[in-house]
Amino acid sequence: IVLVCQISGAMAFVAFISSNLSNLFSVPNSSPWPKIFIFPILLGLTLVRSTRLLAPFASFGNILFIFSFVIIIYFGESQTSPSFNNIDSINLNGFSTFFGVSVFAFASPIEIISIEEFLPSHVQKKYDQILFLSFLVSSILYIMFGIGGYLFFEEMTQDNIFLNIDCSSISCRTMSKETSDIVGGIVRGSTAIMIIFNYPLTMFGVVLSVEDMIFGAAISENDSEFSCSFSSIFVDRKKAISRFVLVSFTVIVAIFVSDFGLILSFSGCLSGILLFSLPSFFHFFLFRSSFIPSFINYLVLFFDFCIFICGLIVSIFGAYWLLTK
Repeated sequence: IVLVCQISGAMAFVAFISSNLSNLFSVPNSSPWPKIFIFPILLGLTLVRSTRLLAPFASFGNILFIFSFVIIIYFGESQTSPSFNNIDSINLNGFSTFFGVSVFAFASPIEIISIEEFLPSHVQKKYDQILFLSFLVSSILYIMFGIGGYLFFEEMTQDNIFLNIDCSSISCRTMSKETSDIVGGIVRGSTAIMIIFNYPLTMFGVVLSVEDMIFGAAISENDSEFSCSFSSIFVDRKKAISRFVLVSFTVIVAIFVSDFGLILSFSGCLSGILLFSLPSFFHFFLFRSSFIPSFINYLVLFFDFCIFICGLIVSIFGAYWLLTK
């Protein structure tokens, strides 16, 4: 389940990049060429031996994300005129999509399972603090994007919100269509580059887990001494082949399923089983082995059972609804 969730997340990244590039170069979103174009770039970054070497790329990607975030907020505040009349406070028609996207957004614990054990020991000691700050910052950004985006663009809000910088689909106050095309192109190009640089970090947990199963226990390569030789930068031939297969798989699936929102929501629904049902399931049986009859303990078991059932039902039916859709 962990591998499926991680790989589907990487597929969503590929679909997101392709969505931006397709819009940027005015090609159909179903076209395979944007995915084929980025494949060698994604593969080259995934073949890098150590995440330490990827840190500068990730930092640069975060700078691009902040730039894009500021632009979309500025565009929405300065160019849109929300009426606040067409906003639905409650709409259960898209609940499965909402659940999948929300879980996907907070799916970091899935990455932790396979990544934390390969980190240097001094980083592992501070990992709980790093995780807390990451969730705090991410939560603030998600809430701002969700509320701000929907208030700005209302029913015109797209699954890739950066595609909303388009004065041909919404009525802009002062910006012309030509200017919005330039600004939107810069933002979409920036976000595509940002995701490209973060793709190998998402795949890092996948490749470590697969290589651990195929080649045996993996040794953290982040603590190894660095040199400028080719072998110190890229993985050996056997691991390169396994990573080639994994990256190819994510790109091929994204070619046939080009709907970014669908892949992202489906990945989130699968992640829901891992994030909600399995922890409550394990806690239920571990707690039961040392169970002492009392009202509080019965209440704990009841909540474990409810979380397990609700997580299982929503995840399975959400995934089924998305597939039938």
